[in-house]
Amino acid sequence: MKVIVIRKPGWTELGGEHFYAHDGATVNPSSHILLETGRKIPSIAGRSAAESFKDALAIIDIGSPFVTLPLLLTAYGGPLAALFEEAGCPLRFCAYLVGVSGSLKTAVSEVFAGFFGERDHSTFRDTMAAIDVNISAHRDRMLLLDDFQPPVISADGQAMRKTNEHVTRLFGDDIAKKRANGTATETHGERPRGTCLITGEMFSGSYSSMLRCLMIQIDRNSIVGELLRPYQENPALWTGNFVAFLQYVGHSWDNICQLIRDRFPAMRSFFSIYVSERRLADVGAVLTIIAEIFLNYGQYCGALTADERDGLLLEFRDYLSAPLLDTEKFSRQVSIPESFAARL
Repeated sequence: MKVIVIRKPGWTELGGEHFYAHDGATVNPSSHILLETGRKIPSIAGRSAAESFKDALAIIDIGSPFVTLPLLLTAYGGPLAALFEEAGCPLRFCAYLVGVSGSLKTAVSEVFAGFFGERDHSTFRDTMAAIDVNISAHRDRMLLLDDFQPPVISADGQAMRKTNEHVTRLFGDDIAKKRANGTATETHGERPRGTCLITGEMFSGSYSSMLRCLMIQIDRNSIVGELLRPYQENPALWTGNFVAFLQYVGHSWDNICQLIRDRFPAMRSFFSIYVSERRLADVGAVLTIIAEIFLNYGQYCGALTADERDGLLLEFRDYLSAPLLDTEKFSRQVSIPESFAARL
């Protein structure tokens, strides 16, 4: 009897079936698949699929939905990136959470990025090589790159800006970082397949790099610490929904890919009314489609009625327009001092 051992978490296709490999995934015993990924999505024992969905949905209410909703959708975009890629509409953006110290931006980001219930994010103090390795390790989920606050004039500031440009272009252009083997006789490259959330005290970069981001502004009143705390103390409140959601996505793979193809042109046109930059209209389009997939699952598992689903989808679409407008406005206001500092 041949046993297939899977050691890398993420989407796998076997026999025409898609499933998300992690140590807690449900596998048909007759398939002879052994999961040894070393990663497991935390969930709450005895919690129904509908209850887990409501736990995840409720995280929007821990603060301003102009902050929490884009974070939720970017997090769910991580495991959905493979479907958008197959549908011909790859996710080409980074979410950029920007705000002053004390705004809880790192604390809330760690909750949303805690896919496997552990802290494995990168920071701007890491080397670029280490960040590239972590990007590869975060295939089919969201990577958190924390704490962009470069000194104006220093080698560290220049390195941080270079890293910022590097990561935003990797995700924003959907390109591969090519590497040579030990003898430099072969090269290979793997495109990021997931999403990236960057946090910082400033929104920085070249004009074209900024258009590869969705700027989400956070201040000291955006997140209610008391409402965030339960998700910090029990990560499964947030992650538990992913377990059944990923099973649903695997079983509905082809239908979801077709939904993406069908919805994208209309959503791009809708957001083109709000923003003139096509890249940003595309970001609005894919986030709205992620919202529809998420809410469709909510209806499928019995957590939402059809009317509730439709109402939430309209609300979500409206909430996304503000960060898109903010991003376009700020990207056009790249200051001369910032441009000068980037060259030092």
